[in-house]
Amino acid sequence: MKIYICTDLEGATGVFKFSQTRAHGPEFVEAMKLLMGDIAAVSEGLKEAGVKEIYVLDGHNGGNNLIPECMVTGVRYITGYPRQDQVLYGLDESFDGAILLGFHAMNGTPGAVLHHTQNSITEAKYFYDGIERGEIYQSAVIAGHFNVPVILVTGDEAAGREAKATLGEQLPTVAVKKGVSREAAILIAG
Repeated sequence: MKIYICTDLEGATGVFKFSQTRAHGPEFVEAMKLLMGDIAAVSEGLKEAGVKEIYVLDGHNGGNNLIPECMVTGVRYITGYPRQDQVLYGLDESFDGAILLGFHAMNGTPGAVLHHTQNSITEAKYFYDGIERGEIYQSAVIAGHFNVPVILVTGDEAAGREAKATLGEQLPTVAVKKGVSREAAILIAG
């Protein structure tokens, strides 16, 4: 079995304010460590379940969010830019499933931590066939193009609700925090 993990930083365990997600910000390195912990937990679980190949895409803000000394042995990590204009670089029909790890709800979602779509500064909204959609939908459409199902979404409770509303109530989700406001959360320790 072969699994593709696409990461984002805003939905990682312990990340709850935008200053943690800005490259070169004072809290950025700590947030990267938190993301690496989430990647390790999911990767180790996949390995225990018998998954033989795991690829992790560094999907937040231009890459460079991975810490080499925190990488899980045997997992392949994709980072840096440019990536030949491919949003989910390396994803193809050979994968059995995709995991959206550390994702967040779309811009304007009530009760969501760090909600935004594509850019938290411009407050962008994206519509597909007249329906507002966020990054969970966008990533799922790309995976679907390759016939790769999304098999898990992690983030805050609002991201989980959005994922289920978009991809089906049966989709497994893991909440690592509950939103209090856009930059406040109740953190859920694993």
